[in-house]
Amino acid sequence: MAYSLRRAALITLGLIWTALPAAAQDPPADPPALPSGTGIVLATVTAGDTGEPVANATVELLSAADSSLVAETLTNEDGAFRILQVREGVYYVRFVSVGYGEVFTQSFELADDETRNLGVLRLPVQAVVLEPIEVSSERTAVTFEADRTSYNLGVMGADGRSVTETFQSIPELEVDIDGGITLRGNSPAIYINGRPAPMSGEALTIFLEQFPADYLQKIEVIDNPSARYGAEGTGGIVNLVTKEGVELGLSGSAFASAGTRGQYGAGVRGTLQRGDWTFNGGGFVRLSDNESTGYDLRQNLIADPAFLRQDTRSDRTGLAGNLDLETRWQATERMRIYAETGFRRSGNESERFNTTTHLDDTETAILIYDRMTASDSRNLSFDLSTGFDYEWERREHELEFEIQAQTGRQNGDSREEITTDEDFADDVLLPAELTLEDEEELERELSIQVDYSRPLSEEMALEIGYELEFQDSDNDRLINFIDDPAGAPDGLITDRGFDQGETTNSAYTTLERQFGDFGVQLGLRGEHLAMDFNVPSGESFSRNYFDLFPSANLSYRIDDSKRVRVSYSRRIGRPGPSVLNPIDVSTDPLNRRIGNPDIEPQYTHSVSLNASWSGSAGNLRFSPYYQKTTNDWAPITTVDAEGNSTLPYQNL
Repeated sequence: MAYSLRRAALITLGLIWTALPAAAQDPPADPPALPSGTGIVLATVTAGDTGEPVANATVELLSAADSSLVAETLTNEDGAFRILQVREGVYYVRFVSVGYGEVFTQSFELADDETRNLGVLRLPVQAVVLEPIEVSSERTAVTFEADRTSYNLGVMGADGRSVTETFQSIPELEVDIDGGITLRGNSPAIYINGRPAPMSGEALTIFLEQFPADYLQKIEVIDNPSARYGAEGTGGIVNLVTKEGVELGLSGSAFASAGTRGQYGAGVRGTLQRGDWTFNGGGFVRLSDNESTGYDLRQNLIADPAFLRQDTRSDRTGLAGNLDLETRWQATERMRIYAETGFRRSGNESERFNTTTHLDDTETAILIYDRMTASDSRNLSFDLSTGFDYEWERREHELEFEIQAQTGRQNGDSREEITTDEDFADDVLLPAELTLEDEEELERELSIQVDYSRPLSEEMALEIGYELEFQDSDNDRLINFIDDPAGAPDGLITDRGFDQGETTNSAYTTLERQFGDFGVQLGLRGEHLAMDFNVPSGESFSRNYFDLFPSANLSYRIDDSKRVRVSYSRRIGRPGPSVLNPIDVSTDPLNRRIGNPDIEPQYTHSVSLNASWSGSAGNLRFSPYYQKTTNDWAPITTVDAEGNSTLPYQNL
């Protein structure tokens, strides 16, 4: 087994400017740093007309010096809230809830060990003009947290845009012309509300291009994920946090899009919230039509023919659709039960025209033939997940259990026919005149996950979890090579499919501790994966991987405007079926594509530094990072004496 080491050190210096809210009064030239303290701020929020408690109202504690966000929480079912561990200083509080107006308190001074009860605060049922107050503020667009950077879409202004379009305004992310997302040169995992998105590949790209960003509360960029998240992938995580309905009643939207590259889409979304029940769902369809051309010229220095030229032209049309529904029930004040389901269907038809020309050493054509390919493929997938959250104390002790099932089916067939000039009809270099291909793949996945978090003290919190996952993929691919379509109806039939099964057990623990302005988060994740891979020839192989994945996040709050974070994580990239399958999946004998069952997983050590400074003119970020990857793999093209290329994978 080939083994090599690649070391990559990439330094990125970014000047990231985001609009910051202006305070109604100018902050002092040099506001003093707030020392660590143990103050408490509490109050009760009620409706202005009835005096009934207002649950789930947003409460923000803001610094009177520069209107920066110090702490944020929600009111409980009784309309009460409590903010702990507040440093000595001067503050004011902002209250807001959907269906009510916005209220700011007067600024107040809080001493160490003081409990400041603001009493009963009433929210007006509708927006009113408030009396002049000393300070006013809006929420910060970018929040620099212990292990991630959060972008508040309500402040950034994502109205009318899709999620993919919103990604373009986030400095860490790059979006290519086809909608592909990269984070520091790698493809990140996309999560929705802390869980992996239930689709991947082209289906995920289509979903993000059509899903309205209006339904997101914030986007979290996690460049070095903690042990809480799966260790697969080296591109970090982008987590989409959706809005939760709070007495929203019935609301919805419809959207349509069109692009100059032959892409058209339309869809609807709606939310219904009544009492303890919330329903959120939607759907979309997208039509695409793409044309492309290609050109390839090879020179063979050791055998005839001396040159091989291939010119290609293709036309591909596709139709994709998605339906999803989420139901949440607040069973009690402390327990929430939810269920989510999604249905996705896509299909495409393509026509490909390939002209192959063999030339001698004088570049004179000695053989010319056309390969015409017509294919039709269909994909259908369905997923269902359900679980519950239970909180012993509001936003403290929490138990979450989830079970998720997914299934998907892909069907496709294609026809390749070769036509040639009569002068070359009997040339031995000609491949089969007619090739028929029929493919069917069935994928199934079942996962069970349990997470528990609890505080060990006012400064320390513990989180533990376990996940069991089963995956099975059954691929049947029959290829029929017919030399004489006018003769015998059957030719040489080969099965180039595979069967793959995986069982993964993983457990993790994270410990977070605050030492004044200095924060530490340490984690460790263990994963064991058992895999079986079988091909039609009877050949089979098994793989067992057990690895430990540590993570660490160290943060320091220099003052209200300056923060520094250093993070580390170890990640893994496991080869998929297309990399492992040793069977040639190409129907073109001149261009073979095979996998390598001996490919080993790749491991990446990633260290990053994030320094943030907020001022009156904007936000400045300094973000160098270092990555070291071992056992990477890549397709290596080789050409034999007859001029046929083979594209196997090798560890580098």
